[in-house]
Amino acid sequence: MWAARLFATAGASFIAQAGKDGASLTSLAGYAFLGGFFFLVSALRLRDEHRRQPSRSARRGRGTGAVPAGLGWHPAPMRTGTGLTEKNLRRLLNEWDPIGVADDVPDEYDCMLAPLLGRLRRGADQAEIADFLRTELVEHFGLTPVPSQPEAMAGRLVALKAEDA
Repeated sequence: MWAARLFATAGASFIAQAGKDGASLTSLAGYAFLGGFFFLVSALRLRDEHRRQPSRSARRGRGTGAVPAGLGWHPAPMRTGTGLTEKNLRRLLNEWDPIGVADDVPDEYDCMLAPLLGRLRRGADQAEIADFLRTELVEHFGLTPVPSQPEAMAGRLVALKAEDA
């Protein structure tokens, strides 16, 4: 609440200074400094608030596929069993773990689940799956993969799809 009052006071000060005769940019330097300071404070508060948020998997109901109201879209739960399921695909991606964080962040690769499931279900071949994985590693995760990594993983994913047939 104190911050809102301070922002309002700083804004009123800016308007008052800008309306004076002989107003110049140099006379507004103090306001610019305060604006930069408050922007920094706001950014740090947002960062701290973001860190206090529960993880994506916790918000999703711990892997059940259920999403509490108001927390956004999540794919419907896939059928259980063997073959091409969200659970099995997540397990394979976490075993592959190209950035080495799956033990600490088990939902790190969830961004690839829906695109991979879609490609596999429509019958994409190993080369197409490998191209998708390579693009994700480079453009999304910022890695330079060894050429055989995406191809080997694509082979495992196509084999998973074959179990489903």
